Amino acid sequence: MSGDAGDPTRVALRLAPMTAALAAEVALWRYASPDDVHDGTPGTPMALLDGNHVAIMAGDEFVGFVGIGGEARVRGGPHDDGDVTDVAIGIRPDRLGEGIG
Repeated sequence: MSGDAGDPTRVALRLAPMTAALAAEVALWRYASPDDVHDGTPGTPMALLDGNHVAIMAGDEFVGFVGIGGEARVRGGPHDDGDVTDVAIGIRPDRLGEGIG
């Protein structure tokens, strides 16, 4: 996504390596119901440092992450048959509804 100085609804995003510090932030994220099923947990940092996650940055601000593989699979979705790559996007709770994800 590229930023457009004339359009305040557009945000320039970039992907960056997931770090232990960023993963620790995600563990503290709390969402309002019904999205609270995505709240971070004490195990979140280790899960995000598995090599299958990258940070989403808006400038120097950490706004979310992208994950691929089995951890990204929607519960109840199709089983891994080798033909599908699951992708998930997590957006920081206070940035929801801004058109980032």
